Amino acid sequence: MNIQEVKNLKKIWAFDGIFAVFDTKDGKTGIINRKGEIVLPADNWEIAGHIVDDIYILQMCDGSGKQTYYDAALRKEVAKPELPITPEPELPKNAEFWCAPKRCAFKDGELFGIMDEKGNVIVPATFSSVGIANNPKRDQISVKDQNGLNGYLDLDGKVIIPFEHPYVGYQVELGVHIFHTKENKWGYMDAKGNLIIPAIYDHISAHKAYGLDEIAVAKDGRFYFINAKQEEVKVF
Repeated sequence: MNIQEVKNLKKIWAFDGIFAVFDTKDGKTGIINRKGEIVLPADNWEIAGHIVDDIYILQMCDGSGKQTYYDAALRKEVAKPELPITPEPELPKNAEFWCAPKRCAFKDGELFGIMDEKGNVIVPATFSSVGIANNPKRDQISVKDQNGLNGYLDLDGKVIIPFEHPYVGYQVELGVHIFHTKENKWGYMDAKGNLIIPAIYDHISAHKAYGLDEIAVAKDGRFYFINAKQEEVKVF
């Protein structure tokens, strides 16, 4: 069966190599190959997340939360892959978690702030949440203000990306930020907040395998692929 035959298709995610995940309107998910052929039907799964190589973690949609691992190339369930774990150093007193090298999130009441590894306050507790820096230098910290708008700070607390959108997330494999607007649209910006792809899409997804040369998007009920110039790209 081909993806073009799926009547209740909701979105297609970017190809992470040979394979891509797709979602249906009834909350199920499956996997296709570069020919658009369905290698895992969207029958039993609500989550299909890429782990490593051709292996995905799957979660059943029956409410049990049962998970398994699936090799899309072999088209069969496999054992959980072994992934390396890098331990973090011990947290300073009153810190909640490490959010960047030598920077910790701390909590005061219901709000979060940022301190250094010695417990000195870098940014007072004025944020509704603090994320973990995951850019290559780990020098940009994701935070949300009390209005629920997302921005990014440097390690000294200076604003890099202003608080303008409900969600801004750094995509390590691409070196760009994906952002979500109040109008429920998606786009891309660079690490300094400069616009790359305007937020005019109902869905947007890219992967390091093809980068911004092949971006999966949805707009006006269509599911297709574009490049960074917003030119349509044929995949299957």
